[in-house]
Amino acid sequence: MLVDSLAWQERFEDWIEDGLVREQLDEAARAIVPFDHDNVLRVLDEMVADRIGSEKESVLLPTDTLPSLATRDMGAKVLRGAGHLITKGQHDEAIAYLESEEVQGDSDALYLRTQLLDQAERDGHPSDRLTVISEYEAALRHDRKGAHADHARLRIGQIYLGLRFFDEARINFEKALRADLAQPYRDFALISYAESTYHDKDNAKTLETLESLDPNQFSGELSVWYYRRTGDTYFRLHRFTEAVEAYYKLLDLKSGPVTTYPLVALRIATSLLAIGESEEADSYLKPIFKQDPPQEYSAIAGLLVSHSLRAKQSYPEAAIVAAKVIDMTSDLHESALATVQMLEADRLGGDNQRGPLPRSILTLATRTPSDPVSGLLAYRVAIHRDILGPEVIRQRLGNLMALMPDGPVRELVHDDLGSRLEVILRDIYLGVVPLDEMVLSETQRYLRPHSLDENGILLAIDGFSKAGMREACIQWGNALGDRDVRPIRRGAGIWRAIQCRNIRSEDLTTADNLIDIADNGEVGAFSMAITTVAAELMVRIGRVLRATRAYERALQSFAQRDIAAPSLIRLGELQIKSGKIKLGMQRVSRGLALMDSESDAQNSFRKMGIIALAQGAATANDTKRLASLLKQDRRYIDDWWKPAYGYIGYRLGVGVAPTGDDIFSEAATAMREVDRLERRVNKLKNPEGKPTPKPAPAQATEQ
Repeated sequence: MLVDSLAWQERFEDWIEDGLVREQLDEAARAIVPFDHDNVLRVLDEMVADRIGSEKESVLLPTDTLPSLATRDMGAKVLRGAGHLITKGQHDEAIAYLESEEVQGDSDALYLRTQLLDQAERDGHPSDRLTVISEYEAALRHDRKGAHADHARLRIGQIYLGLRFFDEARINFEKALRADLAQPYRDFALISYAESTYHDKDNAKTLETLESLDPNQFSGELSVWYYRRTGDTYFRLHRFTEAVEAYYKLLDLKSGPVTTYPLVALRIATSLLAIGESEEADSYLKPIFKQDPPQEYSAIAGLLVSHSLRAKQSYPEAAIVAAKVIDMTSDLHESALATVQMLEADRLGGDNQRGPLPRSILTLATRTPSDPVSGLLAYRVAIHRDILGPEVIRQRLGNLMALMPDGPVRELVHDDLGSRLEVILRDIYLGVVPLDEMVLSETQRYLRPHSLDENGILLAIDGFSKAGMREACIQWGNALGDRDVRPIRRGAGIWRAIQCRNIRSEDLTTADNLIDIADNGEVGAFSMAITTVAAELMVRIGRVLRATRAYERALQSFAQRDIAAPSLIRLGELQIKSGKIKLGMQRVSRGLALMDSESDAQNSFRKMGIIALAQGAATANDTKRLASLLKQDRRYIDDWWKPAYGYIGYRLGVGVAPTGDDIFSEAATAMREVDRLERRVNKLKNPEGKPTPKPAPAQATEQ
């Protein structure tokens, strides 16, 4: 007799749930921690730093990089005709000469004329500047060699840079640098190229270009430019220690109060705050913040002063300064950042009961959060006071997240909402709170498994499973199976998805698909569990030999005893059923050896194993191992099973028949009478006592 496949599968699934799955869920529950609200400060501080770093700046092109007239190697005729006029400052007359028929077609005349036009139009209208570029390009088509050609290549890029056509500027500088410019044009081109990539916000390329220059060869205006742009680039990259070092070298070259270079001072102070030097930062911030009347950067300086006070744990003072910023600025983004700063200072100081916020702030907070600053304010206002209850706050966060573009603020809102739901899911699993279908619906509606922590995903899957939300359970289980996490976690997700599919149908294709999943090496210890579901499907459609081979293949590469034990027992049972008696008994014995403690005696799989071993022993007439197991386990099993084991032993000749008023004792009494009658019949049929040969065991065939 073979144990019913569905019954065995359901018992095995319970075994996996109580063992492997429970272990993973316990680990996930321990790993869940509440949301760290200091993440708000991290995003806030990065926003302030990015705002300071992205302030629109003038192009800083040192005058030393603007080349003088390139007359070297020019022909004597051109120099004689135009040189004395240039020397006298009579540029218009020189241009007229260079346009005359006397030098028509002379490339030197063309270049010199364009250079003079360039000098004359250096501060001219953009259309005139673009005309100069066209003249340089025409000259280069005429003659591409010599110092005047290098001069032309450099100036084309510099004119585009001065016009703030940064893409065109960097393209032309890259072309010029590939042309192997002679000095000093090459260094001038590198400096101008770094300036163009800086304004194009290609910080990596800017830094690479700056590092290719030797600052020791610079002096005066060039040194000021070099250390300013080096500090600015490090600042944008949030490499604040290196930014401070560069800025300090810059300050060695500058003089005057910090209010004369406020943007640099703000960047120095922000860098100092980032590396924990708040006292030093104050010396740069307070003169700018306290200007009367407030100047362009006073409000931003106030935000940083509040940050500095917060770093010193002077939270009430930090909130007061932030409130002053709100009053002094008309810029809504500065007001928004100051409001978040004020609310965070209140939170850190233990005062989360600030009254109604200004109408202007609430108006900004209720706008569609299309930019990060208004999004951060909307989020912070949404969680400002929890008097409406956690459900309302979760709903606010979910609706807010749906309106936000991707970025740090949306990630912050997602993490906060996800953490709130994860804590509840953990408590549901631990039994601290009852199953809450609203929480599970919110999890499914607002969160996506690809963006959630693996521990939260697993706890959500458990909740979906308990609530009967099968589609969500399958979707999230498969998503965890696709994540780049430990195989056992992927296996836990896929296993739960399989459970929620409630696979019971007699479908060989489904079984083959499950075998493929189990064999792919991505599901860890759940490989054997998934193989079991597939093998039992095969059993139910009569493919017992295929089921046996599936078990055998899985067990060859599997060593986790708490799963291997019942699987070995089942494999042995199938092999005994298939006629492989000796091999089947060996498998069963190995499985029983893996669950051999006193407490295991009550285990259903061990009892199934002993029954299977008894079936094999009856056929093979090999009862030695069975006798030992029956004697051992009878001491620990319950009262119902003791006479059952006694009956098995009695029938196989390795024990005494049970006596009592239970069904097994009654069966033993009846069988003794049957045996007595059978002996009398046999004696009558075979008075000489010759042995009667037993029929050979039937060999199973694959259906």
